[in-house]
Amino acid sequence: MGGRLALRFALKHAGLLKGLILESTNFGLPTKKRKNDRKKIDEKRARHIETDFHDFLDKWQQMPLFNSGVEIPVELSQQYRQIQVAQAPDAMANSLRGFGTAKMPVRA
Repeated sequence: MGGRLALRFALKHAGLLKGLILESTNFGLPTKKRKNDRKKIDEKRARHIETDFHDFLDKWQQMPLFNSGVEIPVELSQQYRQIQVAQAPDAMANSLRGFGTAKMPVRA
C-alpha cells in the first residue's frame, strides 16, 4: 500500500518532488473489468478479516507471494505472527476497502 500512497501523493503534489522511485507497486489495473473483479476479491477478503481474522491470517501466509524459499527462524516467524495478531481486524478490513488495488484508477 505504500506504493499506492506514494503514487497518489506524487500525482497530487508533483511540484514538491524532484523524482520518485517505486518498487513492487503498480499503476492501477488495466481495465474496468479487472478493477471490478479485484473489488469483489478485496471485499471478500475484508469480510473474511472481520469474521475470522485468525483463519484469514493463516490463509494469507500460505499465499505464494510469501514463499521465498528461505527458511525463516521460528523465533522470527513467531514475532511476525504476534505483530499480525495485534492488528485491529476492522481497521485492516477498512484499509483494504478504502485503499486496496481496486481503488487505484484504471490506468490508461
